[in-house]
Amino acid sequence: MKIRTVKPEFWQSEKLATKTSRDARLLLIGLLCLSDDHGRFRGHPNLIRGEVFPYEPDADVEAWLQELVDLDLVQLYQVGGMSYGLVRNFHEHQKIDKRWASKLPPPPAENPPEPPPSQGESSPVPTNTNVALTEQPASLAEKRASLANRTPTDRIGSDRIGTEPPQTRAGAREGPSKLRPEKQSGEPKAEPHGVIEIQRQLLFAGYRSNLKPHDRVRQVLAKAIELNAMGMTLEQLVELVVLDREKAKTQGSLLATWIDRRQWRDVLAEQAMKAKERGASSRGAAANAAAENGQVAEPKPASSVIDDVLRSATGGGA
Repeated sequence: MKIRTVKPEFWQSEKLATKTSRDARLLLIGLLCLSDDHGRFRGHPNLIRGEVFPYEPDADVEAWLQELVDLDLVQLYQVGGMSYGLVRNFHEHQKIDKRWASKLPPPPAENPPEPPPSQGESSPVPTNTNVALTEQPASLAEKRASLANRTPTDRIGSDRIGTEPPQTRAGAREGPSKLRPEKQSGEPKAEPHGVIEIQRQLLFAGYRSNLKPHDRVRQVLAKAIELNAMGMTLEQLVELVVLDREKAKTQGSLLATWIDRRQWRDVLAEQAMKAKERGASSRGAAANAAAENGQVAEPKPASSVIDDVLRSATGGGA
């Protein structure tokens, strides 16, 4: 969220006041703060609700967004399966001294003109310099043709348009081409499908439920990205959630311990070993029955990771 300016004209706009609801106008102000320096924002209604209305889970963000879209104040679009939004005429109402390059893609159906570079920011450098002659302006094509008809002697000292750039003189001040251009971000790398599913499962399981809603959404998403990078699958997480429901007194407490201490691999390995032992026990029921009739004492199993966490949580000794 960023600090933005709301002009007096916003409150005096008859069109805005008569065509939209009060909640939609409040949402528009929230979108100004949610947008980056180019007026773009993540357009999923649940994400917007968590950022702008974190204490109102019943806020009808979808309907209010549609009001703004119908009035052509906001544009919603999708790129790579992800939802995005654009506050139209953002640069006409927000003065930004130092504009940062956007990490979000522009609307695919149109290419809105970029605002003039602010102080300390250089103009974007075109990425495609290998343009066909037929695509050049007519004056430039004519000049190239005249240069092609010159003799080698005539070409000495001429402007070599379309060839190598002129060399910078020693001690000369470097031009804008030496400045760091605005990053051409293009389409951002979409979040893997597994990250979203892991995030939803963590929220459902009560992971970090003691945090405020907007802080919790951010931290759970960061943890989901970390777990996905570590190789956790959705099936493994579901198994941990089920085990937490069986063992923990407070929902999500053991799950948080296993994940934050990075013990979830050990827990899963222990559960797999127990399942294997139960399978071997069922297959060798006759052998086990014969062993139980003997006087040989079974060895006491070693303490497990789950038992250690339970004892530490309840304050019991070893």
